[in-house]
Amino acid sequence: MGNGADLHVVTLDSFCLDLKEATTSDYQGCVSATACSVPATAPSTCNWGVIGKSAHPINCVDWAQATAYCAWAGKALPTEAQWEYAARHGTDDWQYPLAGGTAPTVSPDPPNTCWCQPSSGTCPEASLPVDSYGLYDMAGNVMEWVQDGYTTPLAAATNPCINCSPGASTDRVTRGGTWYGCQAVYVMGYTRSHYTDSTRSHALGFRCAAKP
Repeated sequence: MGNGADLHVVTLDSFCLDLKEATTSDYQGCVSATACSVPATAPSTCNWGVIGKSAHPINCVDWAQATAYCAWAGKALPTEAQWEYAARHGTDDWQYPLAGGTAPTVSPDPPNTCWCQPSSGTCPEASLPVDSYGLYDMAGNVMEWVQDGYTTPLAAATNPCINCSPGASTDRVTRGGTWYGCQAVYVMGYTRSHYTDSTRSHALGFRCAAKP
């Protein structure tokens, strides 16, 4: 897991990861059940309450809201190690979470991921080809919250690390590319970003994980 100076060996128990990021419609169910609070609605590229965006990923939610949704669904946010394992196609070590580990493309039309389109916002879920392990949008649409607190360099309790425990920090790790960005480095399977856990960004959403 990781790259360069952060590289270390991780052993994981079996886990399941949602094929798609949680959608606006999915999140509405949690709000209706009073288990989740309402997302932010500004800027205009936030999807909550926008006609025609029910099948788009929910965005403009903070880490606690993402955590609450996954708990309501009987799941949990993935750990950083779980997310990266899926993105890099296990031990195949793909550089990008796209088929064959290839780089994202903006053209030809349509592109192979929802990436580098800062004027148009998110894409509907599962509207582009699958990524690693048949998952959608690991390399685009929205960055995804994971459980872990952010540390630098990438922390491991031991090396090798078995089911690495998320670090303690109010800055939380995010993974994956976003519709808003245009630098391929941010779409790589091992690239890490971080935000304070109260951040509600139009570029941020999530998917959930569970035990088999």
